[in-house]
Amino acid sequence: MKHLNSLKYILILFSCWLMLLAPTTAIHGQETSSPLPIEEPIPSTTTYVFDQTNTLSQEERNDLNQRCRNIANKIQVGIYIELVNTMDGEEKIERLNERIYLDNHRGFATTQSGLQLLVAKHERRYDILAYEKGNEIYTDYGKDQAGEKLVDQLKDNQYYLGFLSYLNQIEYETDYYLQSLHSSSDLEDQSPIAFDRNNDPSNENNPSRDILIYFIGSFLASFGITMFLRSRMNTTKKANNANSYIREEGFQLASAQDYYIMTTTTKTYSPINKNNNSSGGGSSVNSSGFSHSSGSF
Repeated sequence: MKHLNSLKYILILFSCWLMLLAPTTAIHGQETSSPLPIEEPIPSTTTYVFDQTNTLSQEERNDLNQRCRNIANKIQVGIYIELVNTMDGEEKIERLNERIYLDNHRGFATTQSGLQLLVAKHERRYDILAYEKGNEIYTDYGKDQAGEKLVDQLKDNQYYLGFLSYLNQIEYETDYYLQSLHSSSDLEDQSPIAFDRNNDPSNENNPSRDILIYFIGSFLASFGITMFLRSRMNTTKKANNANSYIREEGFQLASAQDYYIMTTTTKTYSPINKNNNSSGGGSSVNSSGFSHSSGSF
């Protein structure tokens, strides 16, 4: 009992010594910049929905236009919807969509980044075009998914509902891209650690010296305590079993079964492909810098 009391006082003294010795430091986080450059909001007068067929009511056009503007402000890519009667003799709707986009100088700010949906009502064809930054954000797979949502409604001539479904999918793709950017930024950015005191090694209260003393002192104290405890353990012997701890016939194991009460899940961030090719979820970009997803309804 006398030895146990001595050991108790030694451990208490050691714990107090560690608390007094530990250097005082402060960790300051550095503000991280947004993955996207901050630009001026799009003017409320900007038009994103163009209905040359008068299929949509004014209220429907206003609603769709506001939804397009909200997405454009969020991702800084122009989001356009163009509804025309015919393809004006153009054989490929993709070519017509590119011409409309370029002739009207569409796109966000000076980059001309954008996403444009063109629907030809008479031919019952549609094309989704992406340009510049739009190719990176809205991949071939993403445009295909948006096209499927669109066709589900257009085949029943529900144009307004079709455009709503299309924009909902585009907004989902937008949020997914932004989340991926923030996840990548969190993994790559490292906030520097700064001490309260001057980092000059010649400073009288230099934190590096305090840390070195802390580790050396902790090691020596731990070594001393370990050797003391080791010297007191001179009655232990190796044994192949624990029978001496169990009374004869005092314990019988009828059955045994393993139950897993915890699981471990790991997540690995897969960065967005920026090589503009068809592999890895990217976009297939033509010689004019556009990517497309088109079909019929």
